[in-house]
Amino acid sequence: MARRRRTPGPGPNIWPGFTDALAGLVVALVFLLVLFFLFEVVLSRQVSGQETVIQTLRGQVERLTELLGESRQRGQTLEERLAEREQAIQELRQRQQATAQALAEARRQATGARANLDVLAAEVAALNRRITRLEQALAEQETATAEARQALAAREATVAAQQSRIEAMAARIRTELLERVEDLARYRSEFFGRLREVFADRPDIKIRGDRFLFQSEILFPSGEADLTAGGREQLRRFVAVYQEVADRIPEGIGMIIQVEGHTDRVPIETARYRSNWELSTARALSVVRFLIDQGLPPARLAAAGYGEYHPLTPGRTAAERRQNRRIELKITQR
Repeated sequence: MARRRRTPGPGPNIWPGFTDALAGLVVALVFLLVLFFLFEVVLSRQVSGQETVIQTLRGQVERLTELLGESRQRGQTLEERLAEREQAIQELRQRQQATAQALAEARRQATGARANLDVLAAEVAALNRRITRLEQALAEQETATAEARQALAAREATVAAQQSRIEAMAARIRTELLERVEDLARYRSEFFGRLREVFADRPDIKIRGDRFLFQSEILFPSGEADLTAGGREQLRRFVAVYQEVADRIPEGIGMIIQVEGHTDRVPIETARYRSNWELSTARALSVVRFLIDQGLPPARLAAAGYGEYHPLTPGRTAAERRQNRRIELKITQR
């Protein structure tokens, strides 16, 4: 059996009251918002005014700080000036004390001076007598000085004459030296010209300026200072040229054949030679001894060893090192 739908009956209507309450709530909210806005406006104005006041107060504080610093600085300056014045006063007092002491000392000295016045008078008299004696001695000294000046003038004349003779002798010596140098230059030119002809077939024997060069391999075995047979033969050819022109060497020019030994920069250390320097010196002496054996006068020979310290080339390659290993014969003057 079907149920019957109940139809709601008439009841109390709450909607108008709800609407009124809602409207009142809205009005209250609007009122609160207006109050909040007004409060914000008033508060912002107060805050802005307080910030202005704070900025003003900060400026005043900074100014007061500056004034305080200036006051402290002035106070310090015043204290320094006060200290300076106190020091000046102290110094003045010390000076016054010193002055008083000096015055007292001066008074004591004045008293002593009066007591010594008679003694000083006696000393003055004695000094006057000494002055008289000194004046007499000075007159005698002036007479002796005049005589010495006359003797000096005579001696200067003698020295001037001797100086003239010395200058003349020096001029003659210079002239003779120049003539000897020219003679040596002519002899050197003739000697090297003849050597150039004799050794034209040997490109490893060269002439460089005033020096005659033998490569070490021509004269010596590697690392040794004893002449080889081929080296002796080449030196005999050198001696033969020297003997051809020896008679034309001017007398008194002091001509010297300086034999110089040179090595490359490769170090050497053997039982016989501990360094290239010793090896180069031994080779130069070997050549000098051979030349003396061949008849060259010892007074016209000299030997020197230079080791690796005067190279002709940088010595980076075998060919460059070979050029540096050499014996040089230099025509020079004692």
